[in-house]
Amino acid sequence: MNTTIDLSAPVVSRVQRHIAAPLATLWRLHVDVARWPTWQEDVIETAMDDDFAPGTTFIWRTRGIKDSICSSIHAVEPEHCTMWGGLVTA
Repeated sequence: MNTTIDLSAPVVSRVQRHIAAPLATLWRLHVDVARWPTWQEDVIETAMDDDFAPGTTFIWRTRGIKDSICSSIHAVEPEHCTMWGGLVTA
């Protein structure tokens, strides 16, 4: 399983924000893929059948891309960071 960032990938995204909320609350929102559309306006649909853990895959759609994205979780450091990647599926 890949646990390094492929800097040659067509898209690489890193997001960091300061939010005045308890870390545990933010973490629960982050790993609850089903609820992403409720707080990320560009995410319009999600589906995940398992826990947010390495090896789990999930499907999601974002504005501006007509097809779904199939992502796999590569690494999780609870309440610190996650690493996942995916491909657009036709």
